Amino acid sequence: MPSQAPEKPTSLGDQVNMGYGILSSVCACVTPPIRCDFGINGIGLRGVFGLAIMLSWAAFYPCPEMIYYIGFWLFCVAIQRIATLWQHHRGTRQLTIYDGYPYLALTLVPFLGESAAKILVEPLIVGGSGLLVNNVSEGIGHFLMIGAVAIPIKQLFERRLIRAADDAMIDAQEMMRQQALRMRSRR
Repeated sequence: MPSQAPEKPTSLGDQVNMGYGILSSVCACVTPPIRCDFGINGIGLRGVFGLAIMLSWAAFYPCPEMIYYIGFWLFCVAIQRIATLWQHHRGTRQLTIYDGYPYLALTLVPFLGESAAKILVEPLIVGGSGLLVNNVSEGIGHFLMIGAVAIPIKQLFERRLIRAADDAMIDAQEMMRQQALRMRSRR
C-alpha cells in the first residue's frame, strides 16, 4: 500500500494569494462594461475564473437569468479584447495585466484620479446597478452588489502591493549605494 505524503498546510501567503485571485476574478465579472484600455492580459485568466464563478452562481443560487448577464459580459469582453488587440497592433504600450481605465466613473466624476475613481465611484455604479436590477432579478442584483464590494477591496490590496514594491526598490537602491561606498573606500 503506497504511503501518501502528508498535506502541507497552506501558508498565510498562499491564502492571501488565493483571496486576491478570487477578488480579481469577481472584479473581472463586473468591470468590462465600465472600463476600457485593458492590458493584453488584463482580463485573461481572471476572466476565465470569473466566467466559472458566474456559471456557478447561475447554477447554485439558482439564477437562470444569469445566462443573460453572462451573454452581455461575453459581448463586453469581446469588444474590450478587440480594442486591446487593435491598440497593441498600433504600438500602444502598457502594463500587460492592466485591469482597465475607469472611463465610466471618470465621465461621471471627471475631477477624480484613476485610483480614486476605481475605489469610490465604480463601486457606486456597480452597486447602484445591482440595486436597480435586484427588482427584476434578485440573483443578478446580489451578484453585482458582491462585485461592488470586491472592487475597492482589490484596489486597496493592489495599492498596498505597489507600496511594498516601492519599499523594496528603495531598499535595493540603498543597498547598492552602500555597496558602492564600500567599494570606493577599499581603493
